Amino acid sequence: MDDVAQTRLLVALIGFMGAGKSTVGRILAAELGAEFLDLDDLIVERAGATIPEIFALRGEAAFREIESACLRALAAASAPTVLAAGGGAPVSEANRPFFAERARTFYLAAPFGEVVARIAGDGSRPLLSGSLDDLRRLYESRLSVYEALGHRVDAGGRPPEEIAREVARLLVPPGSPRS
Repeated sequence: MDDVAQTRLLVALIGFMGAGKSTVGRILAAELGAEFLDLDDLIVERAGATIPEIFALRGEAAFREIESACLRALAAASAPTVLAAGGGAPVSEANRPFFAERARTFYLAAPFGEVVARIAGDGSRPLLSGSLDDLRRLYESRLSVYEALGHRVDAGGRPPEEIAREVARLLVPPGSPRS
């Protein structure tokens, strides 16, 4: 897909934690010849602290400020990039223009039970400290934002390679040599 990589391409993958954004993003970036970035990694690098440390020492509001600063910096970059966004990044009003206007955004939709199974026991996710009901409410509260900002791609029960191929196909305009 060299023709896509020759122009500024910014693909953002959004969805709830455990939807497969990072896994699919790495595969997609390799297929497109683009750089892969994980927003959580950028936040850790900028803050000089792990995500649980940021939440514990500075709070979620500070985490969200760092997240927004990372997105602003990324919007100005010129290299073809695939971004795995944190599950809460599109929820912030300040970040929505990035996903709606700056990036080709895809919502990886996975059922609640599947994402819970994938993230169970992951101590790196501060928002997992509540009850399962709290997590379900968080999941449900974000769905409409994901749907509004990204092209929906079913990520439930599918291999990440298949999901990445679908996103790659959706990036190529109809009638182009790859379609």
